[in-house]
Amino acid sequence: MKEVWVKADPWRKDLVTTALEGGADAVMVAPQDVKKVRELGVIQTVSDQGDIRWEEDVMVLEIASTKDEDRIVDSEPSSEGGGKDHGLECYPPGKSGGPNPEYFCGSR
Repeated sequence: MKEVWVKADPWRKDLVTTALEGGADAVMVAPQDVKKVRELGVIQTVSDQGDIRWEEDVMVLEIASTKDEDRIVDSEPSSEGGGKDHGLECYPPGKSGGPNPEYFCGSR
């Protein structure tokens, strides 16, 4: 199952509104912006203070080579960490030619 997460950090109200209207599954925001998102509508927030928390529920992995891509694809989901298991990993774009503009998040 794939999910769409939108990065709105730094804060961009227009981007969060578009994510809400477009049916995104979550928005990635700074901790101080979680309340602002909740005032706009119902959508999961990814933040140190959000519904999905960095390092507790999801991790960010850098891809700098095709070797990194292979390692991530071949890896098993970690049973470490607590909280909700959303089964997602996020990868920044750039060096691997990943999706733009901000992050790719997908099932692990």
